[in-house]
Amino acid sequence: MVIPLNLLAVTDSMKPLRVPIVTYAIIALNVIFHFYRITHIDGLPPWEQALYGVIPARVAAELASGHPSLIADAFLTMLMAMFWHSGWWHLIANMLTLFAFGCSLEALMGSTCFAFFYLVCGLAGTLTFVCLAPDSSWMVSSIGASVAIFGLIGGYLVLLPGARMFGFGFLGGLPIPLPFYFRASWVIGAIMLLQFVDVVLGGGIFAHGINGYEHFGGFIAGFAISWAMRERGWLIPTEQAFRLE
Repeated sequence: MVIPLNLLAVTDSMKPLRVPIVTYAIIALNVIFHFYRITHIDGLPPWEQALYGVIPARVAAELASGHPSLIADAFLTMLMAMFWHSGWWHLIANMLTLFAFGCSLEALMGSTCFAFFYLVCGLAGTLTFVCLAPDSSWMVSSIGASVAIFGLIGGYLVLLPGARMFGFGFLGGLPIPLPFYFRASWVIGAIMLLQFVDVVLGGGIFAHGINGYEHFGGFIAGFAISWAMRERGWLIPTEQAFRLE
């Protein structure tokens, strides 16, 4: 049995003082990649489309080869897969979530650090998938920005758990979204609980087409990196990052 509920965060209560240029740039890149996919990739055979995503067996073989060019190809594939999406809803949902969590984290980390944080979380989540499913079918292919976005969610839980998060819940097949405005820690807890239930009770790794391994790997990486940054004092002070009222 799977809980028929999806949560979509749209924005938070924080008011950054600086324009989140990296967050906007990542969103723009994802949109550009999606238009390229529509015009150049969607007409290809399914097996050829799958090559644009992360196929664990292929990436694991390239990483284990010891050949510099194959290892570089594996990392390029993992990076590029973070910008491909399977359809418009996949893209829009991910970009709204990226905006909701990314703007405030970029304000706290600084733009350059945030860019590296985003990519490292994405790679960590993808490598989790590859390590846990190295012998999976060559037709198992994973794409989407959510692997990195779950790193942002993990970071947000560490750095801004008391902020308020606005979004919508989608219950079962009902076409009417249910708005919510709760503490970020509650929203993130509910998101991760739903992920856990989907993976454990909903059919495993790709329950409902969602790659739970990547999401948990990205989340743990984001949580750990943000914790270390906070403990070492590598963050921009709150009064310099946000407009306080």
